[in-house]
Amino acid sequence: MGLMNAIFRDHSSNPFVYDIPVGLRRLAWTAGLCAVVVVVVASLEGGQDHTVEVDKLLHFGGYAVLGMIFTMSLRPGWIPPCLLLLFGLGVGIEMLQPLNGRTRDVTDAIANTVGLVSGCSIGIFLRVFARHFFTAVKGRRWRKSLFTHERGEVLVEQGAVPEVFYIIRSGRVELLREDGQGHVSSVTEMNAGQCIAVAAVLKEEALPVSIRVAETSEIYHIRKEQFYRQTGDESEALKFLVLSMADTITSVTQAELHLVDDSC
Repeated sequence: MGLMNAIFRDHSSNPFVYDIPVGLRRLAWTAGLCAVVVVVVASLEGGQDHTVEVDKLLHFGGYAVLGMIFTMSLRPGWIPPCLLLLFGLGVGIEMLQPLNGRTRDVTDAIANTVGLVSGCSIGIFLRVFARHFFTAVKGRRWRKSLFTHERGEVLVEQGAVPEVFYIIRSGRVELLREDGQGHVSSVTEMNAGQCIAVAAVLKEEALPVSIRVAETSEIYHIRKEQFYRQTGDESEALKFLVLSMADTITSVTQAELHLVDDSC
């Protein structure tokens, strides 16, 4: 059940979880750092002639963009400290304006703060929207991986290298073992929520048993690449961890099969 929960995890019941893809989050974080540099340089640059309305709009817009970008790109726990730093940046820049031939303006600091709060609100909305959108996309993708199998259907023959591993959504399957004399014995049965052939798929090894459907069942077919994408991390560290777990599963399975062979 742990592997199934990891693959099909869903935080929709928690309103404080905001999630966008890692790649998009890193891109937004990089854009945010660049935006900070632009805002600081533009704020300290002297000799600019703007009307009061345009000046306040620029202050509001610049910090709204910063608030939105960093709210979208950071983990939720890092957002409040980041907003405080940006608030301090806005106030600090105004305090330094006289050093650059400009006057301090409290209303500029207020415009910065209002823009920051507005941008943060927009960023939270976009993250919530993105999380629900990508959750819906994942749901449709997984529904395409769900198949119905009838009783007696063989999913994989003993000795074959499976291309997918299986997660039983409903129903029951049995694992069969054929010995050297052609005798077939039942090793075990698998029920809803359990995974089959994970180690064989991840390690690209032959399956030591056959998998036969014991009753009409709904079963997910999961490819290795799909598994890594769904867990949200394709790093070498995750792959090493998963393969280590697969080695353990293989060792336990082989030990159980030897016991079955000895009892026959």
